[in-house]
Amino acid sequence: MTDSIDPALLYGGGAVFAALLVIMLLGMWRSGRALRAYNRDVRARLASLRIARMLDRLGIGRERFLHKNSPLNVERRLHACATCSDLDTCDRYLAGEALDERTFCPNYPALIALAKPGRQAAAAPADASRATAAERAARINVAGSG
Repeated sequence: MTDSIDPALLYGGGAVFAALLVIMLLGMWRSGRALRAYNRDVRARLASLRIARMLDRLGIGRERFLHKNSPLNVERRLHACATCSDLDTCDRYLAGEALDERTFCPNYPALIALAKPGRQAAAAPADASRATAAERAARINVAGSG
């Protein structure tokens, strides 16, 4: 009995290992391509929906939204926006009308949680009747003239 290992066995094992390594690297490369394609698709869908403008209005970057949410939660938010039944109110809010987004946007609670701490306090009004800048100016003028 000899304690030496057959060199053919070593070379054969090395070849199998190399083949498995190549297969694994190809799989990782393909997965990376699929992930990049998915990310492009999500960004395009996000940009095409009102939620992108809502993020802008709330001061939340789109990249922050995508990176701070799981893919499942991103899909939930996009779906909620795409199937929202209160589009007229949303359009008025996004056009600058002073509305309480908590009353019509199903995504608002999740979105405001992503806002920076100072923005959360500013974005959460004390009551549902926020005045527009023009209404506040009119009140100041009335109070100052009387």
